[in-house]
Amino acid sequence: MKTKIFLFLLVMVSLQACDLTEVPLDRYSSTTFYKSESDAKSALTGVYADLLQFGFYKSSYFPMLEASSDALFCFDGAESYILFGQKKYNSDTPFIKFVWYMMYMTIQDANLVIANVPNINFDQNSKNRI
Repeated sequence: MKTKIFLFLLVMVSLQACDLTEVPLDRYSSTTFYKSESDAKSALTGVYADLLQFGFYKSSYFPMLEASSDALFCFDGAESYILFGQKKYNSDTPFIKFVWYMMYMTIQDANLVIANVPNINFDQNSKNRI
């Protein structure tokens, strides 16, 4: 019985000495990423990349606005815009949900840049440009 108690206490003491905190290596977090000027520039580039990738400057947002007016005629080949042409869209339309979701994700990314760049030590003029 004393051996079992000793083993139990030994295991408990050894477990308390272990640090089981795991640092994820497969993604960045705002606490570990923003360390240098190049990190700040990369983050800002990511915000602009979101704008390009999700079509705010090319294919999604502005045609969506025009499709909801009489200025654009939607034909059968424009799958994403058919509901707009027929005036059968609402906030649950998948295309609208996607566009607004991606806009708010881009705003979130921009807010992270605004919040974290001032805490990095590098040239103030460069910070102001970012």
